Amino acid sequence: GGVDQRVEGRLAEGGKEGGGFGRLVAEMAAGKRVGGGEQIPERGHGADGRRGEGSRNRDLAAGAASKDRRRSAEARLITAVRLAVGARAVWADVAMVSALPFPTRADRAAHLDRRLAELYPETPVPLDHKDAYTLLIAVLLSAQCTDKRVNLTTPALFKLADRPETMARLTVAQIDAIVRPCGLAPRKAQAIRDLSGLLLERHGGEVPRSFEALEALPGVGHKTASVVMAQAFGVPAFPVDTHIHRLAQRWKLTNGRSVEQTETDLKKLFPEAHWNALHLRIIFYGREHCTAHACDGTVCPLCRELFPGRKRAVVTKK
Repeated sequence: GGVDQRVEGRLAEGGKEGGGFGRLVAEMAAGKRVGGGEQIPERGHGADGRRGEGSRNRDLAAGAASKDRRRSAEARLITAVRLAVGARAVWADVAMVSALPFPTRADRAAHLDRRLAELYPETPVPLDHKDAYTLLIAVLLSAQCTDKRVNLTTPALFKLADRPETMARLTVAQIDAIVRPCGLAPRKAQAIRDLSGLLLERHGGEVPRSFEALEALPGVGHKTASVVMAQAFGVPAFPVDTHIHRLAQRWKLTNGRSVEQTETDLKKLFPEAHWNALHLRIIFYGREHCTAHACDGTVCPLCRELFPGRKRAVVTKK
């Protein structure tokens, strides 16, 4: 009827723009008109308009066949409409992705590398220290503790002992009395005393310059070793802390499955020569702008630059 014709016309118009799906819709619409029996002439009429029994039977059979063809054509038309709607939805998604200012991880990484360097041209190490040993102790104390708290604690500790040989002579209780505000007591105090002894025993009282040797020390994990290697010895490393892990997910640089995965993904995206400064820049930005509570992936300047159309909060993995 008129409604069908209008629908077919609209679908045919869409076919001019929609490529394969649109042509399929137009073809299905045309098939409905032909298959629906609209052009089948009446049969079985005599010259005087009288109809015989055989003619009526043939007309009934033709009418039934016509209905079947119409139903089949309508079913094909409905299928074509669904395909066309689905195609338009897919193209809408493609258009949305292509409209992003930085659609790929590599694009976002390049933008972030440049913007963070503009925001933080200088990258001082947040933990107060004077050499590789005092940095190692400060990083160990920073586990599950703020850098501010560590910097308030270490002056008293380093006044008492700032070399492995003097630290190893202290008791765990003496060390713990000072570092307890940094948490995880007395395990941190025990680790400080034990690693100081091992430095004397295995490394001549010096901090080793390899990941393997550092990670063999008590209380030293991969992140601590990475910070020491990067900041004390200038070896390219990308230590991932809670801020970096959170921001890398908000910026869609990683899936955040694990800290190890985040480190691997970031190392692939950024030039190795930038790692040591960049990891500090991300930490600075995470503390100042893209914090755990003040931003949810839709608030801070860089999140808005990368994803201007983002409406939903980003749930990050820990």
